[in-house]
Amino acid sequence: MIKIISILFLLVCGVAYGQIYYEIDKECFNLRDINVSYPDKNILCNLNFGDERKISTQVIKNYINKEEWGKFSTSSFIVVKRKGVLVGEDDLKDLFLSYLGKKFPNLTFEIVKISTGTSITASALGDIRISFPDKPFGTVYVDLSNGIKSYKVYAYIKVFSKGYISESKIDKGEKVNGKVKEAQVEITNLKDELFLNDFDAIATQPIPKNRVITLKMLRHMPEKLKGEKVKVIYNNGTIVLEFEAVLMDDAYKGGRVSVKNLSSDKVLTGIYREGIVYLE
Repeated sequence: MIKIISILFLLVCGVAYGQIYYEIDKECFNLRDINVSYPDKNILCNLNFGDERKISTQVIKNYINKEEWGKFSTSSFIVVKRKGVLVGEDDLKDLFLSYLGKKFPNLTFEIVKISTGTSITASALGDIRISFPDKPFGTVYVDLSNGIKSYKVYAYIKVFSKGYISESKIDKGEKVNGKVKEAQVEITNLKDELFLNDFDAIATQPIPKNRVITLKMLRHMPEKLKGEKVKVIYNNGTIVLEFEAVLMDDAYKGGRVSVKNLSSDKVLTGIYREGIVYLE
């Protein structure tokens, strides 16, 4: 029994030892990859990077002289492998972060999850071509190509940006500036644009403490508020009248406002410029 097992072991080792193996760096395996004197004939094509295929030695024998068959008598097939590297999930994370960092230099990204569904190979990591959607936030599908084969990869990406959060509760109508602080805020699922503290603003709604401030919560601080007194001028080229009135609207430079004459209670409309309402 031991003798039979030993013979079988030697036979198996002999086949493995006699296996003919070729590694190439191109898409097709040609007979001349075996011997330059053989016919110029591709016998296997469409090899992806890292692919390993078997070819029956009989296929090769069909194209070469019978006296050269000897070297293929030790095995019924040869093994052909195309050079390549396996691109793992950690590799993809690094590639994605590098790509996104260059495209969106003012944002910070965190790759939470990647799912490939299949093995991805390439000639080298740097040869992978990447195509993200225009807004690569949250759940996205990323298109990859190694030049031979295309892949679609699922990823969940968190995105962070410079923004401002409320240091304390801010009431509706209250000035926001001075009550916010700069912070890195997550904008992955944010629907509105961030407030960057680059203009005087008042709240259009109550804002709780530690809330990310967005433009939807704010409006520009007017030069004068509704209810304040303002100088009014009427000039038709012949008559010039000046009087004091009360603003019925918040006043912005160049904006149209209504005012109430303090003497007659009549409501008039004009354009606000530099602290004065000019009647139309």
